[in-house]
Amino acid sequence: MAGRPPAQGAAMLTDAQKADVYFFAGWPQRYVQINTSIEQGLDQLASRPANEALLGNPLTGSPPGLLARARQLFDVTIPSAYKRLKVKQAGKIQLDATGELEALAEQGRILAGAICSVLGIERDKDVFAPTGGGSMATRGGILSQNRGAGNWIGK
Repeated sequence: MAGRPPAQGAAMLTDAQKADVYFFAGWPQRYVQINTSIEQGLDQLASRPANEALLGNPLTGSPPGLLARARQLFDVTIPSAYKRLKVKQAGKIQLDATGELEALAEQGRILAGAICSVLGIERDKDVFAPTGGGSMATRGGILSQNRGAGNWIGK
């Protein structure tokens, strides 16, 4: 029920956290205007403060929020892993990053799946895939065709 005030004592997710829900679920934000299953899931959080805390707690919270953990992984941990890439072949330069980056991407997939599970929604695209998983979703909801492993750098 859109527009309903939150339950007493319940903290509301910020607009940035709601944008992160769309991003990590792989849905473009242009769907915010229509009553999607994500919007219905977000509306239900007001009646479930424990789930809202599970999603929205800061990294220092107990437990740390799923959204904060996913954002930290996406913005900080994965880009810093690129600094540790090793050259696998010198001729046509190939970088060996399979082990650590695959493990981090899998951790991101688990977090994204948990976010979707809390809201009772389906994940659309895999934002933790090296190529973006074919997703057209970006954090701001803008279509992006320039995807690839190099796009992690500097985020």
